[in-house]
Amino acid sequence: VYVTGNPHFSDPKFKKYTDRTSDEVFDTVYHTWENKWDEDKGTVMPEKVIEDAKSSQKLFPDKKKIIHFMQPHHPFLNSEIDQKGIDWDKGGGEHIWAKTHKGEVKSEEVTKAYRKSLEEFLPYVDKLIKELDGKTIITSDHANYLGERGFYGHPKGHSSGIIRKVPLHVIEKKESHDN
Repeated sequence: VYVTGNPHFSDPKFKKYTDRTSDEVFDTVYHTWENKWDEDKGTVMPEKVIEDAKSSQKLFPDKKKIIHFMQPHHPFLNSEIDQKGIDWDKGGGEHIWAKTHKGEVKSEEVTKAYRKSLEEFLPYVDKLIKELDGKTIITSDHANYLGERGFYGHPKGHSSGIIRKVPLHVIEKKESHDN
């Protein structure tokens, strides 16, 4: 079961990149980003992904799950930095990484906002871990440049270790949640 807050995951894109439909790979896909997108924040808030993850746990208790949050991806949680401008549906607008690269946003400010967003997001992960049974693996689909080599974000075509080295944390626990 795949629960995703990521607007980059769509059936046409999945088919394009894998030559299969998501139904051929997953039992069920929760496209959380489609129906729980927060227009004001410009993202799917973590609590909305948790709602769908909890539903998937109730409906499919014996299935493995992939829970894909958008955080700490921009737009950052509770940041003072103006992150408006990107239009996910049309692929337009300048995002925070481009603005930082051009010097419109200070590197220190975006690094601080990124870290603060991660710190604010991690309690949601802790909350979800308590809801799930069995083994939980926490990882990321990519990292970000934070000024290394003069880059920010995860530019297309880059494959350096900086953006490919991601955390992997395994939590083993007994299967005994009677909540």
